[in-house]
Amino acid sequence: MIALWILLGSALGATISGVITDESGDPAAGVYVAGYDLSLRQVGVDGPTGPDGRYTMEVPAGRIRVRVVPGNEVDLVEDWLPGAVETYCDATVFDVAESDAEDAAAMALLPGLSVTGVVRDPDGEPLVGAEIEARPALGSAGIQPRRAITRSDGSFTVVGLPADYAWALRVEADDLPVQWLGGAYASLSGMTAEGEAGEQVDLGEFTLLPGISVSGQVSGPGGPLSNAVVTGYSEGQLVAVRADAEGRYALSGLPPGDLIAWVDGDGHARAYWPDNVLPGPRQNVPDEGTHVTDFDLVAPIEAVVQGRLTGVDELGGISVLLVHESGALGIGNTTRADGTFEIDTLPPGTWNLRVRGDEQGITAELIGGEEVPTAWTTTEGGVTTVEAAVQPAVTFEGVVLGADGEPAIDALVTVRERGTDVRRETRVLSDGSYLFGGLPGGHTWDLWAEGDPPCPNDPGRVRLYYEDEPYFARRMGLALVSGDRVIWDTVLPDDADRDGMDDAWERDWGLDPTRRDADLDPDGDGLENLVEYWLDEDPLAAPTRCSTGPGPGGAAGWGLALGFLLLVRRKHPAPDTERP
Repeated sequence: MIALWILLGSALGATISGVITDESGDPAAGVYVAGYDLSLRQVGVDGPTGPDGRYTMEVPAGRIRVRVVPGNEVDLVEDWLPGAVETYCDATVFDVAESDAEDAAAMALLPGLSVTGVVRDPDGEPLVGAEIEARPALGSAGIQPRRAITRSDGSFTVVGLPADYAWALRVEADDLPVQWLGGAYASLSGMTAEGEAGEQVDLGEFTLLPGISVSGQVSGPGGPLSNAVVTGYSEGQLVAVRADAEGRYALSGLPPGDLIAWVDGDGHARAYWPDNVLPGPRQNVPDEGTHVTDFDLVAPIEAVVQGRLTGVDELGGISVLLVHESGALGIGNTTRADGTFEIDTLPPGTWNLRVRGDEQGITAELIGGEEVPTAWTTTEGGVTTVEAAVQPAVTFEGVVLGADGEPAIDALVTVRERGTDVRRETRVLSDGSYLFGGLPGGHTWDLWAEGDPPCPNDPGRVRLYYEDEPYFARRMGLALVSGDRVIWDTVLPDDADRDGMDDAWERDWGLDPTRRDADLDPDGDGLENLVEYWLDEDPLAAPTRCSTGPGPGGAAGWGLALGFLLLVRRKHPAPDTERP
């Protein structure tokens, strides 16, 4: 079992330590322990454990889940504390900001399913040093693949597999295509292994598929391209090799299918087989064991573009991408501090320039516009000069905190253009900060932040719109022009039951913040608790200012409330009719 103690450190962090044992109580060596915050980011790790099974893991203060992953040689199954956990969301959450040294948990690491077999190369000889990787055949997010290396006789043993899954086994070996045991290039087409915990399943012997190979010579206008890099691609796999002094190359380890190759040589543009500057024809090679000869490639002398951007103060680090007019090829770089840049290895042709610099505050755009972009022409061996003015962008930035004043690490921030479905969203960084850059001016945007933890049982946070408005119909649309920068720092209220109401507000008015009661009307005034929250009214006492109405919850009470809402709405742009 695992004995776990939470030892408090400074306000900025804590230490989780303990001893890992197997089911019988013996210390488990070779085990890794990792901590994850509520946004599913790994925030601490320690291991492998030594002979005493002990570990110490540094983590930031906050709500942490703990995962235990045995190494590839350890026949124990990974798990989350407290053990027998089906998903991350079922694991214990340790609040290390509030815990003391008495906090503890226990867990038993169970033995796993073991899978063994023998792998031979296409000639029938034992394959030594190949990597065997076991993965759930149907896929499963969060399950760690287990690996083994074949021994001198080609045998392997993969241990510690959870018995809840059928396992497919992937093989990587030098000079052979990546494949799955059972003679397949896709996991669902190969064989699978299944069994009980503690069982060892013998799969028998396997002879691997040889794949296809290709050889040829690469050259340019001046003759063979020595030391050039040749890359071959077929059916989702690629292999690269460096040509020799005479420009000759040989590639192996590709699966059968449509074969293409390209060459990258110093001072030359990339060229695709046989002599195309854009991805061109492919040669179909359908049969295992086929060797294609004389697959020669010819590359032109490179063209070079030397450019300069203007238009904003901060010009360094902007991404610049030259896009061929066909759309089939893009080659890029980043600008220097003065806005200059150079892009080489270009083939002759006509190019458009796309720029992006979120942090520099420029609009992500195709220079000249999407309809008729500005074009520049390159020639073989020539230098083309490019100058372009970039546009200042609309930028949103800020920091999102929780009610405790700490970064809201699970927060999701969204900007949406009104009247369209154009939106961008981002999770905050570990310090709670966010940034949207590169947005065009001349549009009206909505901006909001919300808690978005990955587990439904984790506490939420109230969604707030710019600036700190919980009611979506009163949100403020931001009509912005190029160069505008919106800075919005906000504090998201806690919402433990995810009913849309601030926990502190519920406690202040006598509601239960752990009960989803947003749609209830305990004072009978016709207003649900959520509406009372938006109005900041007492949810347990009907309004007394409308005594002429038919009593609590009557038409007069509704009329007053609706009139108030309409009055407030007139202060802001017309709202959308639906919640985004």
